[in-house]
Amino acid sequence: MTTTTAQRHARPGTLAQRVAVADWTALAEELNTLGCALTPRLLSPADCRALSALYDERPGRTP
Repeated sequence: MTTTTAQRHARPGTLAQRVAVADWTALAEELNTLGCALTPRLLSPADCRALSALYDERPGRTP
């Protein structure tokens, strides 16, 4: 895969910046060739916490 460990762990400031620096052409080629591709890290730990806080933690909840 073309994404290096350093690229996966690089975290420019905002989510938009992290998405923008990804090599989407290479990712598309890997996806077409291998059926999978690794993106650079797109969500920071704080982003993950904020996203998970949006969900109700009741087990077995239904929409």
